Amino acid sequence: MKEKVDGIEWEFEIDDGGNAIITRAPKSISGDVRLPAKLKGASVTIIDEHAFDGCRELKSLVMSDNVEKCLAYFENCNALESITISAGMVEPEWRFANCKSLRTINVPKRNLAYKSVNDLLLSKGGETMLLAPLGIVSATIPKGVTKIGPHAFRECTKLKSVKMPDGVITIDRCAFKGCSELESITIPNSVRYIEQGASEGCRKLKTVTIPASVKKVGRFPFWDSSIENAIFMPGVKVIRPIFSVCTLGSVTIPDSVTRINQGAFYDCKGLTSVTIPKKVKVIGDGVEGGAFSDCTDLKSVTLPATLKAKGIGRNAFPKGVKFNWVK
Repeated sequence: MKEKVDGIEWEFEIDDGGNAIITRAPKSISGDVRLPAKLKGASVTIIDEHAFDGCRELKSLVMSDNVEKCLAYFENCNALESITISAGMVEPEWRFANCKSLRTINVPKRNLAYKSVNDLLLSKGGETMLLAPLGIVSATIPKGVTKIGPHAFRECTKLKSVKMPDGVITIDRCAFKGCSELESITIPNSVRYIEQGASEGCRKLKTVTIPASVKKVGRFPFWDSSIENAIFMPGVKVIRPIFSVCTLGSVTIPDSVTRINQGAFYDCKGLTSVTIPKKVKVIGDGVEGGAFSDCTDLKSVTLPATLKAKGIGRNAFPKGVKFNWVK
């Protein structure tokens, strides 16, 4: 079905409940667009997956209040700068594919599920940071946020810096994946969980400091990142596989560390030397790889004389490494 409203011809379907689903907007739409509240007398409640694909001149979109679900990809909406979700939105499942100009997500105060702070989409209570617009350059996550949700900043390729407040506990899976321009991120002392692929592909991120508060790490959180310096803060006792498959050049291991788990620095090609502190009792080996296995540039390791051979996994280090034992 079709209907022209304010000069724009919308394609839509009527669902079993008598509500309208927008299936297609004309690719020629441009500038600032407000979604119609009704089409053929039916309330618009859903925006379908490909409704706005290829609308390259669309600059801003304001949804009507009765929209409850947005499934749109917004594929190649290259000029889209801002979007205002509806007061009734309960299921935003959009993708914003290649919307590199998107800088602002607005939420009406009367929306009961979400709010917008610093151009970031948050849960209404402010505990979870859900989504950043793809065109964002710097981000300040507001106080009160305890969780950065899965894929929250994914593919924000213009993002250069992130300020994260004390109180954040979880950095969820793929939260910063593909942020290829990200240069700086400070992980506060409150963070306990860093999930799988949290900062995968952050190729300009050079230095990362891991606080002692981190207790759980998912698989390869910094995979395919170009981190050169890893700093573990005093108080860290167990080093988990945080920097596997990185171009890591140096690592600072504090005296508080007692165990370096399997796969901790697996395939860190740039690592040339490492000093193991005196309290370390175990350097792991297992299904995740040895703690330093496949570190092909690693030539020398300084170890404490108190570390017994049985505490070093068979494949913990690559072959040919020179061990320097110190009292």
